[in-house]
Amino acid sequence: MSEHRGDRGDKDDPSSYACWQRRGFRGRPPWGRGYRWRYLAVSLGLMAFILAQVFVLRLSA
Repeated sequence: MSEHRGDRGDKDDPSSYACWQRRGFRGRPPWGRGYRWRYLAVSLGLMAFILAQVFVLRLSA
């Protein structure tokens, strides 16, 4: 049977508040670990894809 992330809680997630608390609040807090550039790249890629689709649909109409 597959486990869902919600079933395990945030015990296994090193970026969770609970994991940071168990480690004695050592290191930077989970929300202060920097910007994740991958999310920006994915968002920009999706925007470019959507704009390309709109452009293609406008040309074919």
